[in-house]
Amino acid sequence: EMWVATRKGISRWEDGAFTPFFFESEIRVNDVLWHNDALLIANDQGILEFRNRSFQTFGNKLASSKIRSLTVVNDDLYCGTPDGLFLLEEQSFNLMPVQDLAFNVSDIERSNNEIYISTYGDGVLKYNPSGAEVSVVTSRVFNVRELNVVGEAILASTKNGVVFHYKDQELIIDASNGLAVEEVKCSFYDSEGNIWIGTDGGGLIKFGGDAIVSYGIKDGLSSNAVMSISCHHGKYLFGTYN
Repeated sequence: EMWVATRKGISRWEDGAFTPFFFESEIRVNDVLWHNDALLIANDQGILEFRNRSFQTFGNKLASSKIRSLTVVNDDLYCGTPDGLFLLEEQSFNLMPVQDLAFNVSDIERSNNEIYISTYGDGVLKYNPSGAEVSVVTSRVFNVRELNVVGEAILASTKNGVVFHYKDQELIIDASNGLAVEEVKCSFYDSEGNIWIGTDGGGLIKFGGDAIVSYGIKDGLSSNAVMSISCHHGKYLFGTYN
């Protein structure tokens, strides 16, 4: 099954149809994550938990916390916030700050039990929970909106293009190499080595290294503002503004 989140609620795609579940009021959904048989919904007011077809606040102490992103490492739940990376103590619902990571976090992604952290102002970092080690992945780009990590390939989406980081090499995709719209909302690295880029108003762009192909409303997209990209059972899914 697949879940889609909007301001009005969440919808489950199953057997060729969507089943919607509506919030009491509209919220800005920043991230969703399955954890302990519940769907956790990170938003600007904290975390909602969806379990048994109903919503409830995930801990009263999180009610006023802005949570931008969620991930789990070794059953520990980590939250990316404007005040840094936090470990959620699920018995007391206290957010415990991770030492040396008090950055303005925009997104977090797990890969091989390590956490990659994008920030507004400090580039992309890597945190190893087992050794409490922090390292810099790239500081060439500062204000990163979203991360996509696939193995050793890292994509950082920014207002000025995309940074592709692989091992010790970096490629910046912007106007200088053919990106018509530099304000990027999301990016995705596929199994064939292509980079898919969702822009704010310029549609969808496929960067194959030697060629750039653009897709927009005329090609079937519902909007030229592409907010998310994923792959589900071999099919590409593009979430747009409407």
